[in-house]
Amino acid sequence: SGFDLQGALRRRLSLIFHIGLSTGLRRAELVSSTVASLQPAVYDGIPSEDEWMLEVIGKGKRVRTVPIRSSLRMMIEAHHEDVRRMLRESGQIATARRDEFERRPPLICALRAPVGSKSPMIDDDSQMANDNLALGHVGLYRVVKGFFTGASKPKIRDLEQRLRAIDRKARVTEMKPDTAASRQTIIQLRQELADARRELAVWQRRSAMSTHWMRHTFAMGVLRDNPNDAGLKLAQQLLGHASIATTQIYLKVDDTSKLKAIRNLKPFG
Repeated sequence: SGFDLQGALRRRLSLIFHIGLSTGLRRAELVSSTVASLQPAVYDGIPSEDEWMLEVIGKGKRVRTVPIRSSLRMMIEAHHEDVRRMLRESGQIATARRDEFERRPPLICALRAPVGSKSPMIDDDSQMANDNLALGHVGLYRVVKGFFTGASKPKIRDLEQRLRAIDRKARVTEMKPDTAASRQTIIQLRQELADARRELAVWQRRSAMSTHWMRHTFAMGVLRDNPNDAGLKLAQQLLGHASIATTQIYLKVDDTSKLKAIRNLKPFG
């Protein structure tokens, strides 16, 4: 046996984040797109040898293309090699499914343990999008959500314990005689409480992240790098929004440009 299942799962997770954060694809688009839809990008009228465009069918059956870097394509190919190794060693996959995978290789595949292996990390048939081994809506959501939840839980637990300890110490200090030292200690403890609560709120938000976070982050990056009307139109095209009003929503939830404008003001010279 030479199939490194845990390594394959790690590589797939990395691929999911790289695709999501560099393309802004919706979850449904990540599930349904295939490598067969890749074409060389045309740059200054010349077909590129190391950059690609992926044809995507989005909401309302609208077709658009999104750039795929050569490094990302290499990650996809490495993931597909993991899938082929899995197929060679697993008796659970029908020949027809293997043939369909080769005919229409998805961006992100379901992974299986070799026969006899059991692990809660492994995908099951309910997570499949279709017969080409594509990871489905449920599977993709579980993988991303599981990562954020798993990464956040230990930190949230530690911060909650820290908050309780600081609170207990503050209560004990408040019961002591009122002195300059005790007042200073209480001020410090209240500051520690405020800091810990802010940090806890950050980790709780991270724990709540899901697949849409990748699309949101991509959109914000495009708009920040292209802070003009042309950038807004570009973001609309890349995200596949029917209306530019939908794209403008991303501008409303971020105050970066406004804060930068105010920081540059010098009203008093």
